[in-house]
Amino acid sequence: MSKVKIETAEQYLAEKTADWSRPICETIIKVLRKEGMREEIKWGAPCYSHHGIVSSVASFKHHVAVWFHQGAMLKDTKKVLRQAQENTKALRSIVYKSMDDVDAKTLSAYAKEAMFVNEKGLKYDHKKTRKELVVPDYFMKRIQKNKKALATYESFSYSKKKDYVQWIVEAKKEETRERRMLQAIDMMAEGKGRHDKYKNS
Repeated sequence: MSKVKIETAEQYLAEKTADWSRPICETIIKVLRKEGMREEIKWGAPCYSHHGIVSSVASFKHHVAVWFHQGAMLKDTKKVLRQAQENTKALRSIVYKSMDDVDAKTLSAYAKEAMFVNEKGLKYDHKKTRKELVVPDYFMKRIQKNKKALATYESFSYSKKKDYVQWIVEAKKEETRERRMLQAIDMMAEGKGRHDKYKNS
């Protein structure tokens, strides 16, 4: 059976929201429309643009999310913005699980600020804000003893290096840490990232 193509916000509300989430989505859409942004359907959901995409709305099984595409640039005075994953760059969301969570005034303020960010062409610089990666000496010494592993490690992006470092330092027992380091060295000697086995699976 072919999927229904969503072409309007009203159709999204009718086709893609549940009884509990529909009032939340309706309220969010009403607030974002009031700001005068351009409404369109992207990725199968309502999106709102002003000098580029500002925000989008999505209903999930247990929550509704409002995404701000340059959310990392917002002041977040109410501390409501969430980062989907640690490696997510500018995208941030506000999550609602019931109508009681919805604060139209706060949403409106965040939307206005996000529109201003787009007007000024401000962009989130992930490289400037991320923390310096601290590699334990005991792990770095092991890597340096294997030329192939060291070459691979030095060629890795920040996130790939971090994948290995976190895996090692999170080991609770010394024998677990030792085993992981041996595995890590072997994988890097083969030119592999920590999560490469999950790619294209």
